[in-house]
Amino acid sequence: MKLFLRFKFVLDEIMSMDNRLKAIYSWFINGTPKPYKVVMIPTNRCNLRCPYCPNSLDRIRGKFKKSDELLDKEWKEIVKEGLEMGVKEWSIIGGGEPFLRKSVVLNVVRMAKKVPNTDCEIITNGTLIKESDVKKLVRYGLDRILVSIDGPNAKIHDSLRRVKGAFEKATRTVKRFAYWKKKLKSDLPTLTINVVLNKMNYKKLPEMVKLAHRLG
Repeated sequence: MKLFLRFKFVLDEIMSMDNRLKAIYSWFINGTPKPYKVVMIPTNRCNLRCPYCPNSLDRIRGKFKKSDELLDKEWKEIVKEGLEMGVKEWSIIGGGEPFLRKSVVLNVVRMAKKVPNTDCEIITNGTLIKESDVKKLVRYGLDRILVSIDGPNAKIHDSLRRVKGAFEKATRTVKRFAYWKKKLKSDLPTLTINVVLNKMNYKKLPEMVKLAHRLG
């Protein structure tokens, strides 16, 4: 009992530090766990052809079809239910490229960020995002966007992604986010570059750091 009271005291002291702790505390005390984070995969389809993607072979075989995916209205209901249940973190990732379902992505961020203290991130290859989308996401208050760039130049990145022009589009997206953050006087979203290390780029990390700096 003394150990329990001491544990409770410590938790009470640090409750204000992290919402995750609040969820754990509620689970421990009330015994009724609630979902805290939702990881969404709007689609497994993709507009690039990266050979190291875990879904690349199934994609070539035609396994992933748009007709098999949830409808926009079904995703909307999932988000609505999640918010009602108290979900605080929303991660929109890809088994494919999430912006092939752009309306879903934009609606998730818009709905989630209307609720106080929610956190929302997107992982994307950055090639399908228009400037109007960037402005919306900055205004919605998106917390983080992680853009996958696998080389400091088009020669390396486009070769790995197997689509010409992928580097130009991805870097343009990052620059647009940096521009509209400054234009709208917003600290968000945090801009991150993801790199898949391989024999073509592992010696180029210093150049990748310089690229990230140039892009903002």
